[in-house]
Amino acid sequence: MGKSGEHAVVTGGGGSGTPPLPPTSFRTPNAHGGRKAARGVSAAERADRLSHVYSLFPDLKQRRASGGTLMSGGQQQMLAIGRALMSRPRLVLFDEISLGLAPVMMDRLYLALAELRAAGLTMLIVEQDVERALELADQVHVMEHGRIALSGTADDVRRNPALKQLYIGGAD
Repeated sequence: MGKSGEHAVVTGGGGSGTPPLPPTSFRTPNAHGGRKAARGVSAAERADRLSHVYSLFPDLKQRRASGGTLMSGGQQQMLAIGRALMSRPRLVLFDEISLGLAPVMMDRLYLALAELRAAGLTMLIVEQDVERALELADQVHVMEHGRIALSGTADDVRRNPALKQLYIGGAD
């Protein structure tokens, strides 16, 4: 599998269309984004990692000659995730990655996250879309007013009536 990084963080945009990371692109395996994210590995390993990113996000391969500022919000999120994956992290923190995205882009991102989960990547997901998060989670911690209000397995939390109360109201 090659040399692994320790962790990576992927944050959502501020809801105003700002990119999650400074935009760049994956023009070639040695392009700015791939080269910096995969320091200390051979060109062949970098190319292998880039191929994996392109298999998860075909849009990036099609748009590889475009700068990140010319991409849609969903494509920018794919780019941010791809850049994080280039370091082969053991843990990735996803912070509100679906914020402000069109439903079709959310579907594509969450399909990729499911593939990453199936491949054994550890993910910490901060997400307001509870159903999507529950589909991926093993363990869930629901916060209210900065405190953990509910914890358990995804199935236990999904069945807990307190979850509905936390999101509809009346849980104070």
